[in-house]
Amino acid sequence: MRVIGRLLLVILVVISLWGCGKKSGIEGKGVDGRGKPVTNVKIIAKQVQPIKGYEQFETTTGSDGVFRFKGLFPTSEYILFASGEAEPQTKITVKSGPEGQISMLTSDMMIRF
Repeated sequence: MRVIGRLLLVILVVISLWGCGKKSGIEGKGVDGRGKPVTNVKIIAKQVQPIKGYEQFETTTGSDGVFRFKGLFPTSEYILFASGEAEPQTKITVKSGPEGQISMLTSDMMIRF
């Protein structure tokens, strides 16, 4: 009986960890009006149709303007925009990658302040 109980516990742990694996990402580059990379700008990703635990993510651009979001819900739409951005038209809608993959932006994200 103890063996069956332990086996069931192991199966439950494996199933719960497997369910936590539903994650993907988005990667892109933030540039200014001249096409130069912007550094240390907070980029926010808000899920279009919120799913609990995946509603909003934040990251910061690196010295090369590149930003990466990890842990997003797979193949879900997100709106990306820079925190404190003056022009709302620079918001873009993108789809996160399939499970376990990162979706790359097809063009640089223009950031205007």
